[in-house]
Amino acid sequence: VKEGGSIFIFSMSNNHCGHGFYQFSPELFFRLFQPEYGFDIKSVVLIGTDCPAMTAEYIESAFAALKAGSDVVLGPATDGGYVLIGVREVVPGLFEGIQWGGDRVLATTIDKIRSQNLKHRLLDMLWDVDRPEDLLRLDELEPPLASMNRS
Repeated sequence: VKEGGSIFIFSMSNNHCGHGFYQFSPELFFRLFQPEYGFDIKSVVLIGTDCPAMTAEYIESAFAALKAGSDVVLGPATDGGYVLIGVREVVPGLFEGIQWGGDRVLATTIDKIRSQNLKHRLLDMLWDVDRPEDLLRLDELEPPLASMNRS
């Protein structure tokens, strides 16, 4: 990814802190865009590991949205947060002042994006696993979780 590439990152979820992205460092996320680290990154997409309904096509659609001109792409979660975020460049203050784990995470992030006059795209809404009752939704997956290739 040394010349003009894209990078995909997944962040281990830490639901004890209330949200999968809580442990992730925005400073680290945006450091990927700084040339002094030797990378020429054109876009970054971050996902949590607590969204079993997310597909490779979903992630590819995020990169496609960025390539088509969106500054930020978000994958909304049914609980008011998001399961994916992608950016084409550093967005100052994007993660500041967000009440992680609340039902306004997505709305607050969109407000921050709009306040900077950035173009954004919302992907289809997905659900994530934050609480024990969310595990019951695993039966809704198509294809079923048991039949997914685990190699």
